[in-house]
Amino acid sequence: VTEDIINEMVEYGAIKNTKKNTDNWVRVLKEYRSSVNLNYDISTIL
Repeated sequence: VTEDIINEMVEYGAIKNTKKNTDNWVRVLKEYRSSVNLNYDISTIL
């Protein structure tokens, strides 16, 4: 296994985790919005 392949795997894992966390964040944000019944512009929270 070359170093390039290892680096690629690490990068892929980081991207996958980032996307997963973003999806979770969006879902939590939607749940929060519906619970307080407010429509925030997402840019004001990020």
